[in-house]
Amino acid sequence: MSRETGEIIGLTARGVGAFAAAATALLWIAAMWAPSMQAVLSGWSFAVASMMAFFAIFAVIASVRGHGNVMLAMFLASFLPVGAYLIRVDHWLRWVGVLNLILLLAALFTRWAAAKVRTAA
Repeated sequence: MSRETGEIIGLTARGVGAFAAAATALLWIAAMWAPSMQAVLSGWSFAVASMMAFFAIFAVIASVRGHGNVMLAMFLASFLPVGAYLIRVDHWLRWVGVLNLILLLAALFTRWAAAKVRTAA
């Protein structure tokens, strides 16, 4: 693989990761400030939702900067406790889990492309 191809794959993965993380942050903010009758957040639920929104914002920053390891850490911090549960519920918050999985793919492709660019250089 050429250096240019690795850079294109890395840039695409960074863009997809930034989109997935930004959409996740927007979904968490919507869940906190515009609750529906099925999901009313209060107390600990509100605190966890705000923490997940911050994790998503950190993932956006990591994606824009191309830090695959931080993207992977933010995926683990957000998916394992909450995203894995939400992916199985019949609610619009299921998209949080789906977007977390997209962030995982973007993080893996970002790491892979960075390694390919380093070896091609």
